[in-house]
Amino acid sequence: MSTLKSNNPLNCNRRDFIKYAGLGVAAFSVGGMIMSSNAGAASISSINSDELDTDVLIIGGGVAATFAAIKAAEEGAKVTFVDKGYVGRS
Repeated sequence: MSTLKSNNPLNCNRRDFIKYAGLGVAAFSVGGMIMSSNAGAASISSINSDELDTDVLIIGGGVAATFAAIKAAEEGAKVTFVDKGYVGRS
């Protein structure tokens, strides 16, 4: 009987690796959710409401949203850009 030389230094099969990696990711994400708080949360009574006339409403402050807002404004559209946080914080 011959033995096969394994290139696997952890001596772990693929199914076990995926299982343990998933458990690790879940543990980190649950820990992060417990430790984080929504410091910018406000009660509904303290929120001001305004009516705006706009051609394009962009919700979210990611790179794609920012690029879309710039392109729409360059085309002459009235753009309203809404984000949950301050610039550079969300």
